[in-house]
Amino acid sequence: MNPFIKKGYGRVFVTDESHIEKVKEAMKEVDAYEFIGYFPQDLVTLFAGNGQDLIYTHKFEMDIDKLTELCWTRGIWIWCVSQHNDPFPY
Repeated sequence: MNPFIKKGYGRVFVTDESHIEKVKEAMKEVDAYEFIGYFPQDLVTLFAGNGQDLIYTHKFEMDIDKLTELCWTRGIWIWCVSQHNDPFPY
């Protein structure tokens, strides 16, 4: 399992704004318990390419690899970023 780093910073970027809700639905399929209990507000966002900040992920732990595989097989390109202590990784 390759989860988001607990008490770190992260973001899930999409290339199409219409994919935000589809990614959230995929997250529910991957791990409904984590999504319902710990999903950080605005974790999934449109990639604008202008140095967007990461957000604090609290206790949210979801397998990034499973989420990426599920989305990519559905034709939804996502980029998951997760790191320890820096909300500005760029």
